[in-house]
Amino acid sequence: MEEKLVSVVMPIYNAEKYLKDNIPLLLNQTYKNFELILVNDGSKDNSLAICQEFAKKDNRIKVISQENKGVVKTRNVGLKASKGDYIIFVDSDDFPCVNYLSSLMRAIEGADIGLINFKHLKVKNPQKAIKKYCKINQEKVFHDQSYVKNIFNFPIAGGGVLWNKLFKREIIGDLEFDESLEIFEDILFAYEYAIKCKKIGEVKDIVYLYNINNQSVTAHSSFNKKRLDCLKAMEKCAKIAESRNGDEKKYVKAWQFLINIEMLYLLHKVKYKDDVVKEKIRATLKRTYPFFKKNKKNLVSFRKATGFLYKMMQIFKY
Repeated sequence: MEEKLVSVVMPIYNAEKYLKDNIPLLLNQTYKNFELILVNDGSKDNSLAICQEFAKKDNRIKVISQENKGVVKTRNVGLKASKGDYIIFVDSDDFPCVNYLSSLMRAIEGADIGLINFKHLKVKNPQKAIKKYCKINQEKVFHDQSYVKNIFNFPIAGGGVLWNKLFKREIIGDLEFDESLEIFEDILFAYEYAIKCKKIGEVKDIVYLYNINNQSVTAHSSFNKKRLDCLKAMEKCAKIAESRNGDEKKYVKAWQFLINIEMLYLLHKVKYKDDVVKEKIRATLKRTYPFFKKNKKNLVSFRKATGFLYKMMQIFKY
């Protein structure tokens, strides 16, 4: 049987220090029928030249270069250019193991599964970890799960991030990333996609090395105004959940509470001056706290402690 085509989409911005290591890992996959779409988002370093050099040697590579538009629009460009039956997004500073695609395809093919999550390992020096993890021939394991519950109880099943998921083209349909958001577009996309699936699977083996990169927007403890987009994204998720049945609303709104309280704490810490934003967050916290209380037992200990933080913030009038 002919192997299905997989489209691997990698948005790239100033990633020259990683590309000479992670692109070869993709090209040396044990699963061969894929296209690698490298979308250079106006890099100011040598990233584009490195991509073009690899493209000369392997016709599975498609290089797209554009002026800097941000990762959300860049992902949409890659998604529109892709031709595969399956889509996967790889961050340009991360490192897939060589059995990455084969493990995921064995799990999803013929199983009536719409989405595959997979395990990853967080590393501070992925180049050193490659030798240990990227040559292991691991077998697939998958199971059905209530994914909407898990997507909003991160880190179970990998939450809403994109880089640990294999998507089906036929289920994506006309779904795109919300370009009104600069961050948290991934959790909204993953949620909208997941509710279109009948079954969700998970590969329990480590097939991906996630680079702990302190340069990313969400990694910084300092404040960047675009981080407020997480509130907008969760509001959109909550509106979707409102229109659906079952426990879904409880999970979504519990996560909305967690995101809002973390943001309020950060705004207070950086002495953010916009009282309108802070009052809106407080109103959201009051509205969503009951959902957090009901769902608290499903959260990891660190998240459970957030309820105590909320009470302290009320006492000290944050």
